[in-house]
Amino acid sequence: MAYRDLATLAWLAGWSFLGAQVPPPTLYVTNQHSNTLTVYNLADEQVATTLPITFNPLAMATSPDQRTLYVTSATNNGLYVINRANHQILTAVGVQFQPTAVAATATRIYVANSVSGTISVLNAANFLVLAVVRVGFSPSALALNADGSRLFAANFNASTVSVINTANNIVVGTTGVGQFPAAMVADATRVYVGNFGANTISILDGAVGNAVGVIEVPVSPSAMALAANGTLYVATGDAPEIVAVNTANSQIGQRLRLPDCPTEKCGAHGLALSADGSRLYVAYSDANRVIGFNGVFTSLR
Repeated sequence: MAYRDLATLAWLAGWSFLGAQVPPPTLYVTNQHSNTLTVYNLADEQVATTLPITFNPLAMATSPDQRTLYVTSATNNGLYVINRANHQILTAVGVQFQPTAVAATATRIYVANSVSGTISVLNAANFLVLAVVRVGFSPSALALNADGSRLFAANFNASTVSVINTANNIVVGTTGVGQFPAAMVADATRVYVGNFGANTISILDGAVGNAVGVIEVPVSPSAMALAANGTLYVATGDAPEIVAVNTANSQIGQRLRLPDCPTEKCGAHGLALSADGSRLYVAYSDANRVIGFNGVFTSLR
């Protein structure tokens, strides 16, 4: 397969591994310039199908039961809802301007609208917009804490994180982080915020959202993936390197150099882990590639 435009996988977007509850294990990659979504079957790491998404597919999330995929359309100001069993597009829902991130619980879908500075809250049953929550400038990433009681929105141009009570959709706090927060992941007790302009990871308490620590990293974080063993993989769009961070002691571990990068500015724009955490998947734009890593790098076909 010719990877026409993985170069357009936005550095502030995600791409999601969606695991074993709905077989086969599947990897989804958004292709902005071709307005498509590539679906990989990870059993053989080959393309299963390609879906049209109009226009500029960007961020993705899955429902907790793994049956539904949500994809934002940045230019079309919409959210696509896709049945994972047959990869059929069920509906497209209008939100606000330039949706750049999405997160979901069993009953709600949250969409960050970067230009509007808002979060659209949708009913996961009928996809109606229930509320619009104003946050900071340019929300670029979303994360839910472990029990879903708090939604965290990273405000890229404000260098803050808004903390939202999901029971009533009210902002209950705003936490300052490093410059240009671009990526977020969460575990059982913490939220990790990748600050692209500061080369740091801010650590927030997952219950209340206050800052509890900072990890300095040798790259500008633009994408992250968190393994069950506490290893945080951090990628940048600015350099051909991925850094592994031990979240237990905040120490930098393995540093992986991406193969076959045409320039020193070639970088990873998306990360995802297999369900068992044994394989890391990387999309990097300048080389128009998706690769897997489990000790050695291999290209997906």
